[in-house]
Amino acid sequence: MTREPVLIRVDGTRASGWEGLVRCMSLAYALQRRRRTCHFLSQLEPASLLASAIKRGGNEWLDADAPAGQSEDLEELTQEIRRIRPAAVVIDSPNIGPDYLAEIVALGPLVMSIDTQAAFRLPSQLVFNPTLSQTAADYEVCPGTQVLCGRRYPLVRPEIRRVRPIRAQEPPEPIRVLVGFGDDPHNQTERIAKLLVQSTKVPHIDILARTWHPQLEAWRALAAESSGRISVSTETSEIAGRVSRCHFALCDGNSWALEFACVGVP
Repeated sequence: MTREPVLIRVDGTRASGWEGLVRCMSLAYALQRRRRTCHFLSQLEPASLLASAIKRGGNEWLDADAPAGQSEDLEELTQEIRRIRPAAVVIDSPNIGPDYLAEIVALGPLVMSIDTQAAFRLPSQLVFNPTLSQTAADYEVCPGTQVLCGRRYPLVRPEIRRVRPIRAQEPPEPIRVLVGFGDDPHNQTERIAKLLVQSTKVPHIDILARTWHPQLEAWRALAAESSGRISVSTETSEIAGRVSRCHFALCDGNSWALEFACVGVP
């Protein structure tokens, strides 16, 4: 079996958001279990925290010179494909168009597009939608392209999936509420947590956060002032424990929402 690496083109910045990067990191974790290293060609912000998160899983990070989709980015990606010679290239960016993808397909490796919009005809050999936003019939693709989307294909981390047997029974009281808004550019997390803490019927509020979120320290300060009623979890093992004990969750349409649905969290 070949152990050629996989090259992933995705950005994780305040401008682009971090959902695409989180998806690709989950995919890289699954590939690592099959002994296949992933090389991330990405613009990262904050770079130090995100780069360490990528390398913690045994993967590599290459700092991209330009945002995904620009002509300079296409030139750099072409150079990296010729240097690394990957078995596949995974591309996750709404700013990348059909001409860009066609150039990468012409270089030879299998190209997988992570696409949630179905906005144009995709020349990639594999199209993957890990959300429930589209059906296979919504995509216009080239002959021979395989489309993976629908209820069978959401990305759910194994640590979260393993709590399904625990969730088969109603969690014991007192009531625990999860708050997880992903990128949360408008800081809805803090607003919702402050509203919930005013209710005596909700004694425990668990905030799910990503280690690189700019409001993380503010949420930790809020938790410190709550007399133990609010907690902040960032590690996957911690989050899995919170998910197993919660009674319901408040979130938006991010990757956590699909994980909550998978294990039966209302």
